[in-house]
Amino acid sequence: MQINSKERNLVDTLSECVRESNNENMGLEFIPNSECTFKGTQVKINSQGLRDYDYKLEKQGNIFRIVTLGDSYTFGWGVELNESYPKLIESSLNENSDKKHEIINFGTPSHNTMQEARLLEIKAIAYKPDLIIIGYTSGDPECYWKFCSDELKAATYDAYKKRFSVPTDQITKERLLQHSLFLTFISNKYDIILHRLNIRRMDDNNVIIKLHYKNSATWKSVQESFRKISKIAKENNAEVLIVVFPEIDFLSSDYILSDVSKQVIEEADKNGFNTLDLFPYFVEEEPRSLMVTPSDDGHDGHPSAKAHKIAADTILSKKKFI
Repeated sequence: MQINSKERNLVDTLSECVRESNNENMGLEFIPNSECTFKGTQVKINSQGLRDYDYKLEKQGNIFRIVTLGDSYTFGWGVELNESYPKLIESSLNENSDKKHEIINFGTPSHNTMQEARLLEIKAIAYKPDLIIIGYTSGDPECYWKFCSDELKAATYDAYKKRFSVPTDQITKERLLQHSLFLTFISNKYDIILHRLNIRRMDDNNVIIKLHYKNSATWKSVQESFRKISKIAKENNAEVLIVVFPEIDFLSSDYILSDVSKQVIEEADKNGFNTLDLFPYFVEEEPRSLMVTPSDDGHDGHPSAKAHKIAADTILSKKKFI
């Protein structure tokens, strides 16, 4: 399988821990028992190919078991394993309950909702979870992997392409876009900076909003994946919790992605999922404190250890989920 530029970027970043999956519908996967240093943190992959401790496949005794699925947020990009929200929840539950809890983290950088549904089907559900937590982030509808349909890849690239605003002439823009999704990602960050400086307000041309257009192939892929997750969960007597993470770059009282979050919550409700929008719990915080690396130090808007703690505490406060 020939991998594209964004896949290659991830391979180069976590080169000692990831490989191309033999399952053509999964893209990349972690190498079991591998280890690498990333963002100043130690990443250890267990024998099951997860960034987690080893767990027996068979659920023992009276254990309440949770599996978490998601992308780099759930994986714990830039934070230590025990600082990630799945491990914080597990630790707190086991310290404050007579019942044993296990949280098995299947979070994988760059995974979209389609891959999360597939990973649940072929691997995670075998652990017989009582609860499935899915960390939903704004890029979940996008699909640029080789297994994506031409329509889905085209919709993903189109969402990025029409927002390429790094200043240069139009012909150069189009030529660059044909060869690099990474450059469109940089372009989006450029727009974010202008938005945060109040130079330009993000509008309906925003990449995230476009990925969630209701008639788009990207949003339809999320709807289909939710239905698949619902079917698997019902067949295995598991509850589902969708946790919607806000885009930290856009945090403000007039959050421009509020309609996107509402749309995701409504779709989750249709499928009988429990839901939790983290925006109200993040918005009161200073955005830079919630980022792995604030903008003036080499921007990385992934959730910091503080943001993971807020996410974990909020999920734990909703006792009906666990």
